[in-house]
Amino acid sequence: MAGIQKLPSGHFQVRYRGPDGRQHKRSFDREREARAFAGAMESNRARGEWIDPAASKVTLEELWGRWRPDAPYRASHLATYDAYWRTQVGPKLGRYPLARITKQVVQRFVSDVQRERNSAWVTEHALRLLRKLLMEAMDAELIARNPAARVRLPKKPKRHTPTVLTPQEIGALAREVPPQWRALVLVNAYGAMRWSEVVGLTVGSVDWGRRLI
Repeated sequence: MAGIQKLPSGHFQVRYRGPDGRQHKRSFDREREARAFAGAMESNRARGEWIDPAASKVTLEELWGRWRPDAPYRASHLATYDAYWRTQVGPKLGRYPLARITKQVVQRFVSDVQRERNSAWVTEHALRLLRKLLMEAMDAELIARNPAARVRLPKKPKRHTPTVLTPQEIGALAREVPPQWRALVLVNAYGAMRWSEVVGLTVGSVDWGRRLI
């Protein structure tokens, strides 16, 4: 059975015996993280899912270094992953051994990113990368389960409902802008065209005889 001891440093050490008959130990910053790890080790052993602690000493940064060069994604996706690793996941969790990344650690990571960036979108993408890396660790049998699988995310803000102008308001707006921009306002309002198409129009785009664009 796993035992937990508070060390003079203030850390909490978990001691447990694996199926190999040897005693192993892990230290954690917080008691609840130590208890979660101890419980997980006992459960994994009972289900036959025990992982050699030597394998889970691999850090998240080392895992990223193995995964990134051959990651099967488009360049645009990889650029996004690189950005979130460089700004969020790497600085906060890169030095953590995989065995120390518990659900509590991941939840704290999510809270930290949300507090610093105040963006549910950034937080979600950072967590998505972390989940992907931990899934790779599971596939490589470095950890028994993905601690980021059921972590709560902050609520996303409701999408803004666009304001639709009435024909009278569009006419008033067209009269208020400088004369050279009136056609732009009217075409954008009534032309059913994308903004990129509107700003790309030239004199040659107009069929003056048929009065068509």
